[in-house]
Amino acid sequence: MPRRPVRSLTHRAEDNLRAALRRVHLDAGRGALVVLVASAVAAAVLVAVLGRNVLPPSLLVLPLVIGVLVLRLPQLRILIAVVGVGVIVDVAVLGINGARIVVVVLVFLVALISHYTVSVRERLGIIGTRGDSMLAELRDRMIVTSGVSDVPANWRLDVASKASGGTAFGGDFLVTLAQGRQWELVLVDVSGKGVEAGTRALQLTGALGGLLGAITPSDFLPHANTYLLRQNWDEGFATAVHVAIDVRTGRYEIRSAGHPPVARFQRGSGEWALADADGPALGLLADPCFVPTRGVLQSGDALLLFTDGVVEIPRREIADGIDKLLGEATRLVVDGFEGGSSRLLRRVAPGGADDCAVVLIWRP
Repeated sequence: MPRRPVRSLTHRAEDNLRAALRRVHLDAGRGALVVLVASAVAAAVLVAVLGRNVLPPSLLVLPLVIGVLVLRLPQLRILIAVVGVGVIVDVAVLGINGARIVVVVLVFLVALISHYTVSVRERLGIIGTRGDSMLAELRDRMIVTSGVSDVPANWRLDVASKASGGTAFGGDFLVTLAQGRQWELVLVDVSGKGVEAGTRALQLTGALGGLLGAITPSDFLPHANTYLLRQNWDEGFATAVHVAIDVRTGRYEIRSAGHPPVARFQRGSGEWALADADGPALGLLADPCFVPTRGVLQSGDALLLFTDGVVEIPRREIADGIDKLLGEATRLVVDGFEGGSSRLLRRVAPGGADDCAVVLIWRP
């Protein structure tokens, strides 16, 4: 008989640590539940005794608010039941009037919102304020991944993005990788907008960042498409534009997956022109074809990448939006490309009805 592999001491120590952490979380939750239930009972008794002149029944909302931060869903349900009984008893003791009916409705709404909030956190696998800080760390990670730190010498990159509704999470993001003489950039627009798209964007940021540099530029979008097809998301598609640049010669290849066209500025002509590349959006077809467009960036030339939220807004055709964007981009030739992405966002898409992103790449 084959012998079972012996687990290493490191693996055993990891298992023991995870079990200990689980016990700590459970014990902390039980202790918090006991304290909050005792507080709710004490509040209900005080309201029943002093409420006619001193304390309102709405005092029972406080344990629920605190419970959202520290309790798991089964524990919160116990607290909601205790608070509900306390409110009913207080109203029965103090008598029913219009103000107390409003308090009952208020407590019911707070309990409903609390239950929904904690259930969402449970589905995400996060608990309490630590979960909020984890989301903030993920957001910061996406911002760093989308940042401008990985830029080759003698090249410049300027990025600006804005999420729908002013939230911290959006569906538009940029991933870059400079490796040797090749520089790759991918601007992605995940279906949807705001926080809903932001959660999918967080997942895609790591996946697409891992693909960059690991495969040839011609294989990048097909592999990204395969990855999206495997996710089976309800809104399982995204548009993307992939740019691969030889930083020594300035030669570039652009491949698009259902994304708005890239604009190229040529210093010799002093004009912006669209560089169309053809291909379907990611996550829709099993075997798509992405036709590239090629060119060379000389000194003073630039590329302008953007998502559809910049040019497609209510009561304006997308073609008109692109014309407006290129018109504003012409002003950058005089003002300078540095900080130009933010200026373009403010001038072309100030409303923020959809996620927006603008990327400028140029050779000084």
